[in-house]
Amino acid sequence: LGICGTDRDILASRSPWVAEGTERLILGHECLARITQVGAGVDPRRLGTLVVPVVRRALDPSVERPDLSPPGTYLERGIYRADGFGVSRWLDRPEYLLPVPPGLESLAVFAEPQSIAEKGIHEAEALQRGRAPRQAYELVPPRVLVTGQGPIAFAAVIAARARGWSTTMIGRDGPSSSRSRLAIDLGATLAHWDELPEPDGSWDESVEESGYDLILECTGSDEAMVRAAARLRALGILVWLGAERTPVPRSLPWSALMRDAILRNHVMVGVVNSALRDFEAAFRNLDWYRGQALGTERLITHRIGPAEALDHLHGRPNGAIKSVIVF
Repeated sequence: LGICGTDRDILASRSPWVAEGTERLILGHECLARITQVGAGVDPRRLGTLVVPVVRRALDPSVERPDLSPPGTYLERGIYRADGFGVSRWLDRPEYLLPVPPGLESLAVFAEPQSIAEKGIHEAEALQRGRAPRQAYELVPPRVLVTGQGPIAFAAVIAARARGWSTTMIGRDGPSSSRSRLAIDLGATLAHWDELPEPDGSWDESVEESGYDLILECTGSDEAMVRAAARLRALGILVWLGAERTPVPRSLPWSALMRDAILRNHVMVGVVNSALRDFEAAFRNLDWYRGQALGTERLITHRIGPAEALDHLHGRPNGAIKSVIVF
């Protein structure tokens, strides 16, 4: 069971979206499980299969893309109106359980966060292909900026580098930290937040030469987003892969972001949850990561038991990327 920033936000809020008729929510949505029993009508050959469960389920079974559904029309296990997977055994329907490809057993628990980054790229590709076919990413690979050094940020780097795209990760770690070294070993360029000052309102012509075509914002910080957006080239796309659960008022140079977006024809899009195509890409690109021979432990940095989980649920340890609870 992977521990996620969403889990921490739910705990900090003290007001989870519980299932109707209950007063508590079992956490856990990033999961790798093994099928130990099947019901009537289920292929018995599925016994023993390793699976990753889909988190969101549409209330209307005819909906083809639950990941694009509005709140109130779905359940999300461990997040929204449905208990999660934070127990040693749980029950589910077979259509929500994705088989793990051979060879990915040690990395598959990372498939759910990896799928979020894949969806961000898929949405950006669709937007770019629709409005500027001659600059579609298949023809003109984008320069990519990834903000942050948490698990979603590394999922974004993996997604971009597996496609062969030039990628920069920006964070607060020095170049010798374990996270920075992993980014470099993945083929990304490393930058520090100090190199990304807050916009002062002046027009910067140099962005067209030194900026980025695609920004994957993975910190959930509005300040980080405004700073990064100032480096977005013409026709650039900024994808939000995170946000604060309870936003607070801040004074930031929003007008500079608006002006640049208008003059450079920017698109900004929010992304959450994943479609089946995103999980397929997640498995494929985690296999790419495996092929780099960098080691699972550099990405999944902590494997702990349930008794040790509370400290990790209240805060990510220094230098950690992904903490996983093993039942």
